[in-house]
Amino acid sequence: MKWTLAGVTIHANNPSSNTASALSAASIPTHPGAAAASLDTAAASLDRGNVAETVIAVSALTTGEEPIMDQEILHDLFIEQIRDLYDAEKQLVKALPKLAKAAESEELSDAIRQHMEETQNQVARLEQVFESVEVTAKGKPCKGMKGLLEEGNEAVTEEDKGTLRDLAIIAAAQRVEHYEIAGYGTARTLAEHLGLNDAAELLEQTEEEEKQADTKLTEVATSLYESSDEEEETDVETDEAEMAGAGSSRGRTSPSSKNASRRKR
Repeated sequence: MKWTLAGVTIHANNPSSNTASALSAASIPTHPGAAAASLDTAAASLDRGNVAETVIAVSALTTGEEPIMDQEILHDLFIEQIRDLYDAEKQLVKALPKLAKAAESEELSDAIRQHMEETQNQVARLEQVFESVEVTAKGKPCKGMKGLLEEGNEAVTEEDKGTLRDLAIIAAAQRVEHYEIAGYGTARTLAEHLGLNDAAELLEQTEEEEKQADTKLTEVATSLYESSDEEEETDVETDEAEMAGAGSSRGRTSPSSKNASRRKR
């Protein structure tokens, strides 16, 4: 397979025939907006036999579009991501009090309340991120968070208050945490790539808080499992003791029964 671009034949199956000198000698109708380095980039790509890079580089020469991802597009994607996170956090601020109230475990309830305070701070931190990039703080409806919170609400309404409901709440809450960890990680990486250092640092702070919250939920769940196991062991021991006591009573004859037996004789 081969392509002919600007009078230069590019061979896909015979890289050795692609020479920098052939490209350099060609009369390429360069676009006024094309970077001067594009010709060198195309020539180097030919020498390496990288057809894809060569096609992109030659296209840059003729169209003026640089063979790199548009930073403006990445910036727009970044803004879209933080708007999604902003709406997600605001949904969470409204939902967490209900989950804290529904939990029977005091440890779980305290953990949720603590994270509720963190979430309020995270909303404020996102507003700082918006300010750092000179964009109005505005949310974009986050369908992912909405679905996760609906699942959490099901855990509250479908289970009776107790250990089982607490574990269901933890499961729902950890799905939320993992969703946020992924969201903040993506936004932070975009900020770093765009050179938005202040925004990247703020986003990393929240990302770490979400990881810590997830770890705390795991610790609470482990505590609930252990407590449940201990209660089961206690119940089994109590049942065994009661059964042993009942058997012992049946095997013994009361003093009054013995006296009555003697009088009959």
